[in-house]
Amino acid sequence: MEIMDGEPSTVCKTHLLNDLPSSIDAFASPDDVGPHRRVADAISNMIESSEMGGKAIGLEGGWGSGKSTVVQFITDRFKGNENYTVVLFDAWAHEGDPLRRTFLETVATSLTEYGWANKIIWKRKLEELANRRKTTTTKMIPKPTKLGKAMAISLLLVPIGTAFLAGGFRQGVSLGWLLSVNWFFFLGSLLSLSPFGVLFYRWLWLRYKVQTLTVFLVPIALAFIFEGLSKGVSLEWFLPPNWFFCIGILLLIASLWRFRYCYRNGNSSIRSHESESQDEEDDEFSNGAFLVQHTVNETKTETIETPDPTSLEFDEYFRDLMNESLSNDSRRLLLVLDNLDRVDAETALGIWGTLQTFLHDRNHDFEKWFKYLWVIVPYDPIRMRRLWNHPEEHELSNKIDSASLSTNSLESNGKSEVTRTTESFLDKSFQIRFHVAPPVLSDWKSFLFKLVERALPNHIEDQHIIYRVFDHCRARNGDPPTPRELKLYVNQIGAIHRQWQHEFPIGHVAYYVLSRKKEQALIDKMRRDVYPSDDDLRLLGDELKSSLAGLAFNVRAIKGLEILLAELITNALKDTTTKNLVDLEKRHGTGFWSVLEILASTKWYEEEPAGLATIALQLKSSGLLDNFAGPERAEIIKYLEFASKIMRRWSPITETEPDGICALLNLVDDELFSKKILPKVLNEFAKLEPQKDDRLDSKLIVDSLSKFLRTVELLNHNKIIPKKITLPFEGEEWVKVCPEIEKTNTLIPYRSRFKASGNFDSISNSLVSSISSGKFSDSHVIAFKITYQSAIFSSWQAIYTAIQQRLEADKNAPIDEVSNLLAGLLQMHTLNDEDALTILQAIFQSGHLYHHFHNAKNEDNESAQATIILCSQLVNPELPKSPSIGNSDSGFKMLMNVISSPVDSFISNYYEVSERFNLISELVGDYEFETEDKFHLLKLGMLKILAESDDSEIVFTSDFVMKNWKRLRSELNDESDNNRFRNILKILVSNEDFCELIINSGAGFDTKDVFLYLDIVIEASNEVPVFVNWCRQGLREMSEEAWKTDFRNEYACCSLVITLFERGVAPSLSNNFSDAIQDHVSLIINGDKLPPEWMQNKWTDILECLEETGTRKVLRDRIIRIAIQADGEICDEFFTMYGEEINDAEALASTDQVLSFLFTPIIKKKKKDKGLTWLEHFAAQNNDFLKKVSAEYEVQDFTNRLQDYVDESDESGVRDTITSIASYFGIERNPDLKNSDKSTEVEEENSSEE
Repeated sequence: MEIMDGEPSTVCKTHLLNDLPSSIDAFASPDDVGPHRRVADAISNMIESSEMGGKAIGLEGGWGSGKSTVVQFITDRFKGNENYTVVLFDAWAHEGDPLRRTFLETVATSLTEYGWANKIIWKRKLEELANRRKTTTTKMIPKPTKLGKAMAISLLLVPIGTAFLAGGFRQGVSLGWLLSVNWFFFLGSLLSLSPFGVLFYRWLWLRYKVQTLTVFLVPIALAFIFEGLSKGVSLEWFLPPNWFFCIGILLLIASLWRFRYCYRNGNSSIRSHESESQDEEDDEFSNGAFLVQHTVNETKTETIETPDPTSLEFDEYFRDLMNESLSNDSRRLLLVLDNLDRVDAETALGIWGTLQTFLHDRNHDFEKWFKYLWVIVPYDPIRMRRLWNHPEEHELSNKIDSASLSTNSLESNGKSEVTRTTESFLDKSFQIRFHVAPPVLSDWKSFLFKLVERALPNHIEDQHIIYRVFDHCRARNGDPPTPRELKLYVNQIGAIHRQWQHEFPIGHVAYYVLSRKKEQALIDKMRRDVYPSDDDLRLLGDELKSSLAGLAFNVRAIKGLEILLAELITNALKDTTTKNLVDLEKRHGTGFWSVLEILASTKWYEEEPAGLATIALQLKSSGLLDNFAGPERAEIIKYLEFASKIMRRWSPITETEPDGICALLNLVDDELFSKKILPKVLNEFAKLEPQKDDRLDSKLIVDSLSKFLRTVELLNHNKIIPKKITLPFEGEEWVKVCPEIEKTNTLIPYRSRFKASGNFDSISNSLVSSISSGKFSDSHVIAFKITYQSAIFSSWQAIYTAIQQRLEADKNAPIDEVSNLLAGLLQMHTLNDEDALTILQAIFQSGHLYHHFHNAKNEDNESAQATIILCSQLVNPELPKSPSIGNSDSGFKMLMNVISSPVDSFISNYYEVSERFNLISELVGDYEFETEDKFHLLKLGMLKILAESDDSEIVFTSDFVMKNWKRLRSELNDESDNNRFRNILKILVSNEDFCELIINSGAGFDTKDVFLYLDIVIEASNEVPVFVNWCRQGLREMSEEAWKTDFRNEYACCSLVITLFERGVAPSLSNNFSDAIQDHVSLIINGDKLPPEWMQNKWTDILECLEETGTRKVLRDRIIRIAIQADGEICDEFFTMYGEEINDAEALASTDQVLSFLFTPIIKKKKKDKGLTWLEHFAAQNNDFLKKVSAEYEVQDFTNRLQDYVDESDESGVRDTITSIASYFGIERNPDLKNSDKSTEVEEENSSEE
């Protein structure tokens, strides 16, 4: 193998490997001559043997497998032996030449040079074969055009026309239009001037597409008209018609109409080139060739031909050459037809067919030279198959493995017609075939290492990665490489290495060489992230992408990546969604950020405002910058900031620009930057002209402004917001935009900075016009508010005057308009404009409000009624009767009726109007429950609604509730909602330090306010633990008298104790409570001051709050004594409340006379009450109680009484209960009565048996 010169010593050496046939077998080893040498030796030995010649040897192998190397080995084998000659004919090198002749020339030249043929003789023969001449004569016949034919005919008509003219002149010619037409003169003129008429017609046709009939109708029509005029024309209906005149007029009209039609269609046809049939003649006419189509021409050509000899000629010349060259018996000629499979099929089959003529001609078998001739044909089986391949089978034939063509033993089943034809041809053509097999892995790997060592001597350490890349990529199709393929692979690596030296890793270069060869749409696949694959990246690293991009565009890696991704990223930044941008970042990783930084530094400053805003919006919405911490992030934001600063003007009202500007401010997040950008944007607002641009509606403008201010506010850059913000509205446009401003909460803090582009006079005039024309609506009310709050300062007197005049009774304004006008005044009053209240006073005092209330009532318009009453209440809460005007008297009565007994729906409307204008606090904030005015029921209704709203704290302040809680508790709670007051407390406790205010009020734990404490604990005990402990302490410190008072009244403190007990924070009650209980027991025994039933059932919870010490036991003894003292006169509620407490056997047993004055009276009543139930329950739990009683006489008395009660008749229905009690205590019935009962039972049984 030869190596061409390398690079100068200043760069990394790179040598170019040539593809000449090698003189050594690169795949040889010490114990093996190598596959190529082995094939060459076999062929050479066969030729040198005594084998008869005249044979064709097939040398089969794929492209670059080493067939030429085998031929070179054979040539080297016979080199120096004068009796052996190898003639090589490269059919591919002579493609386009006559291959038969070229083949003869090549063979003859080679043999004459070896001295095997006469040089002079064969030179002459070859010249005779080559020098042939040929003469060719060409004639062109002229052809006249249609115009030429018409001109010829018109010229023939000229003499005839002249004769007619002569006849006409003889008759006399007169120009009078009333004379008869001289027809000889008329026809003679037409015929004589017909050549000019033809040319004139041709011009009309080209210009207007006017047809022949139209042209010739005009003179004929004129002739008929003149003839008719000469005969006289009369309009009398009874005279016969002048037919000449009539026909002439009709012909003239027809010709003029036709000319107009042709003129219109002709212009259209000329513009659109629709008249294709006349184009050729028109062009010829315009170029002057209008009589004939072609000119006469005759040419004579003499050429020298280089024909391919015929098969017979080839056979003759070839036989002569062989007879002369192989006359010596010791000579052997070897013809090598190389690359025959690479020329076109027709040529290859032609020369092969000719060779077959003499190779397989039986007549040649007897010729001496035939025995000494050998033919070797190297071929690629796949390419050979294409010689017979039809287009429809081309794809199928490419898929057939070349190995399928290298053996004779393959069956034809499943093979295409092309494959079978090819195999038949090869079997017929070659008596023997040798196969040059591709190298095995170990062979080509070492061969590749040698190539790398020779081509890239400074990169021996990269041999393995070059091999790995090749093996990795080749593994996808599984085919082993050929030597030529390996050489080209290394050479391509060297070619790129020469350009870039060490700019790209050798492994990446190797991968690119193979990818470029294999992938036709490499760049497109890289853009779609289809290429390289994950396996490729694992082998060569993530930087492979950027290296491939750089190599693909022949630029540095970063620049290549920029070219590859720049367009994709740019398009994604301008997209309406962030999906593509996020996908790009996910697929390309660091490469994405590098390219994005380059785009930011080189392209973004050229963007238009909308484009830059869209970029910022995409970057912000995608969240990519928020989740990326690389150094590119700061640079990208820096360039984005720079591009924004140099932007001369912004157009803030487009589809995405407002959001984009907000995203820009968020990304940069710098107050100085916001200070530079926001004023520019707001200045553009003042320049907008929404009245001229339908796209700029008020909502879009307000929304955009809201976004800007909200963004600045969230960034805490409020200081940079200008003191005045001009909006592009004036007059009626300003009125229309105010509702949008009102609905946008973000703009509330900045309303005082807004300013209309026009002055206040334009706004005032618009409002006055709307008021006077009766078009004042709710949007105008809002305009009052926004305008007054804005930075527009002027007098409202003209507006107030218009309102006052419009509200006069005699104007009879519609009630909805009246409501809106009054709402406007209320709005101004809310804004603390004193003039508004003055106008209201004037309207009220004159009686107009009562008049309008009459109309509102008749129309059942409660909203208008509420507005009128609200205005009246503000002006004069006393509601005096006003002067009579219109329906004011009737309206006054109706108004008084409404406020004296307002219905719920009216109260709701009244509340809504008051709430709209923030007047609730003014109306009910200082409400005195003790002094009920005319509006008492209205105010109370408003308080109920307010208690259920989220804005209750505007009136229900801590002071207000503390002052009026009792009335509020009783008035607010009703059947519809019994928890309104507690809801207020819950809000107060959560929003204010209400409990702290109570604790620190100085009054301490006041039993008068216990229900307030109770409601707080019920609603928010978990939220106010300090307050709960304060309540517990207060209950413990209560005096005996305080408890007695509570027992005799509403049991408020007891309710609080129970509530605390249920919430697990029971108070610890003192002796004061125990002492008060004694008085309470006396009350309960007598049935006085009973607590609610629910409390009776929970009374034991209260008693549980007593400390379990001697106090509790003493209390129990006292309760028992009090019960004994009652001598049975105990109400049922006592046992409900205290029955469990006195259910103590020891305490009862130790108390004197407990059986006589407590147990016996209960049984003695013989009543199924709670007392008897309690005693039964006690007896069931304490069976040995009677044994514990020390007074035996009491026990005996109680026993006797129980026995008697059991034996008595059961008229009251308690006998079973008493029997159970006796049984529990172990008391048996009287023995005498027992025997009597038994006798009675026996008798009853006997009688039943009978």
